[in-house]
Amino acid sequence: MGNRKTVIPLKPTPDDFKSARYISGLTQKQAGEVIFSNAGTHRTVQNWETGARNIPRGMYALFLLLTDQATLSEVRRETGILNVRTVLKEWKT
Repeated sequence: MGNRKTVIPLKPTPDDFKSARYISGLTQKQAGEVIFSNAGTHRTVQNWETGARNIPRGMYALFLLLTDQATLSEVRRETGILNVRTVLKEWKT
C-alpha cells in the first residue's frame, strides 16, 4: 500500500462510490453483498450511484475497508469511526 493516503469525503458522491466499486472490480450486486451480506441490496447501491439516496460516510468507509482500498487506521483517521456500532448508528439515521 506504500505511501498512499486515502481521503474519505465528508459527503461521498455517487461518483466516489462508483469509482471505488470499479476499482474493486465488483458489480452493483456484489458491492451490495460485500456491505450488507445479503441479496437484494444492489438496489441500495443503485440508489447511491444515481444520487437517489445519500451515501452514509460510514458505509462508504466500510466499503473501502472491505475492498482493501483503505486501512483501518486510515478509516479511523479520516472519519473518527472507531467501531461498527458507529457505522450502524449512522446508517439508521
